[in-house]
Amino acid sequence: MLVAQGPQPAGQVGELDLQIISMDSITNPPAVQGPEGGFTVSVALMPPHSRGTVRLSGARRDAPSLLDPALYADDHDLDAIVSGMRLAREIGRASELAPWRGEETLPGPETGDGEAVRACLRRTPASYCHPVGTCRMGEDDRSVVGPDLRVHGVDGLRVADASVFPTIPSANTVATVYAVAERAADLVSGTRTH
Repeated sequence: MLVAQGPQPAGQVGELDLQIISMDSITNPPAVQGPEGGFTVSVALMPPHSRGTVRLSGARRDAPSLLDPALYADDHDLDAIVSGMRLAREIGRASELAPWRGEETLPGPETGDGEAVRACLRRTPASYCHPVGTCRMGEDDRSVVGPDLRVHGVDGLRVADASVFPTIPSANTVATVYAVAERAADLVSGTRTH
């Protein structure tokens, strides 16, 4: 289920910013211990406003990358997730789920709305695992690959994955990755030139 952001003019839908995901199993962030049985109703930002970084830690090729996802660096993201948590809790409390419902583990029944939920989210940040854009496609000086997926300034190298997305899609990334891969196959085989 997707939830539209804010009030919209009649007949129009704005950018979708939340995805509600439900599962018949427990999924907790690694830092949180919880029961083995139950269900999960979680919230994902689609797309987040916060922007992280990937940097080099040194000049050696085996030097690890420095990853900073910068989760909740933009207050809009935290506001959206808090709003989504209210909806997730409402869904979790539905009478239809009563046979499977136990005690809420995260953020927990003692955590009300507002600042308590914000504090919990800051303590237990988690990514929906759809990072994109580290090799952004474009024709400007800040882009890494061109529309033909060739790496600028490097012969014989193309990139064909979510890292070429110039912006984060308001959806799961897999379908867009498939489209990029199909385009790359066409470009490499000569079926398509641009």
